[in-house]
Amino acid sequence: MYIMGLLKLLKLVIKASVKNKLRGLGVTLSPLERTLLFNLNKVPDRVATILVAANTHPKFVDPSVSWIDLLDDVDKNVELTRKLYERFPVDCITMLYWGGPLLSSGLHEMGVPFQFTEWNYPTNTDNIIKVADDLDSIHPPEIEGYFETALQVLVKVQEELPDILTGPFISSTFTLGCFLRSTELLLEDLRYYQRFINAETESERRKIEDYCHTLGTYPTFFLDEMKTFGELVLKIVQRYREYGIDPTGTVFWELYASPPSLDVDEFLEYVYPHIYDMYKTVQRYHPLGITYYPDTLERWKLLFDHAVSDKQYLPTISLPAAVTFPIDEQGDLDCNHHEMIRLCKEYNRPYAVAILPYFLRDATKEEIYQKIKEIMEFSVQAQLPVMISPAALTNDTDPEKVDSFFQAVLDHGNYSQQPYRKLTKQQLKQCPVCHKPTQLSFEERRVFCPSCHYSAQFAGDEHMDYAVIIKANS
Repeated sequence: MYIMGLLKLLKLVIKASVKNKLRGLGVTLSPLERTLLFNLNKVPDRVATILVAANTHPKFVDPSVSWIDLLDDVDKNVELTRKLYERFPVDCITMLYWGGPLLSSGLHEMGVPFQFTEWNYPTNTDNIIKVADDLDSIHPPEIEGYFETALQVLVKVQEELPDILTGPFISSTFTLGCFLRSTELLLEDLRYYQRFINAETESERRKIEDYCHTLGTYPTFFLDEMKTFGELVLKIVQRYREYGIDPTGTVFWELYASPPSLDVDEFLEYVYPHIYDMYKTVQRYHPLGITYYPDTLERWKLLFDHAVSDKQYLPTISLPAAVTFPIDEQGDLDCNHHEMIRLCKEYNRPYAVAILPYFLRDATKEEIYQKIKEIMEFSVQAQLPVMISPAALTNDTDPEKVDSFFQAVLDHGNYSQQPYRKLTKQQLKQCPVCHKPTQLSFEERRVFCPSCHYSAQFAGDEHMDYAVIIKANS
């Protein structure tokens, strides 16, 4: 079955690549083909789009439906997913079960208690790892209850909507641990471990050890926890595959490992090795990404530098986005998308853009269109593989505003129809993408940026001092 899955994926990728070479002749890719090329860091025919189903309030799709209605109803979850697909030009839909990532990772079946309401995601009400001994009683979820409902939804959507990418959405190692142990206690375990290994004297180490014993743990408990949580996630992935689910486009949800909980160096030391193990487990199915959110360009650079130096797989990482309802605006982070596109171009990484939900709710249709248009034009100019998403859709968001969002993508996200631009020779000496010095070849009439690999053809020669016309190469 594994070999057959790889062969199927390989055929899809080859077909998408061939069609993509013909895009200048008016050939368009299917949503699945477009998303696969994005995942492979290849520029498709246009910017890809994604919706997170369970980040869309049920009442946005159907005013008669609540979260409670969706907990056990497979058909209703599939129906809402289909309505989203038919309503908006979306290439990928993920987190298809409106029970959310916690139930779809089997936490309830592992014993974590939940509260269920009509107006919001199910939320966990307590942790089940109080002391170190509790770790031994944690076992992977059996395929039953809400976990089985989530699997059934994914199987049915993959069968009924084969033309788009619909991959599993699974809580990753650290974030899974936050709901089994609690974020506060898990971070406390990490801090005591760090103090223990950095202690300068044996006396200091004994004090830390004695204090941990009063808490029912021990100084290296954090490492054993992460090992157990990593094994749990791998087993959950195996459950998905046993159930017959295509893992292409798997997303590992690692929100709780983001700053300020863990800085990038801590993430790379304690969490990333487990994510890399997960990637190797799903082999060449190319996960869509991880929802880890560096909050500065410097932190992004650290991640990219790590991937380059260690030659390890670094999945596509999406941007900060609030996904709770109602929206807490104080918890949102914004981002300079132009700077991120420059950075991703420099490091040759694809870029997943998430537009914050309160902007979609509160801005006018014209403001939304203009914002997306600017991001699209910059993406096309950079010839960078980009996927864009409304991070979440609240129940009081006007659907016509979402139409405006997607229309701007369709109008301005076409990589094959890059507009000509007029630039002087002096302007050509600075890269329009990363603003670093370029190399000009008047014989070939070509400008090249050695920093971000931007390349363009231009009309004119070295004796011309007025504006020249350039067009970026694919």
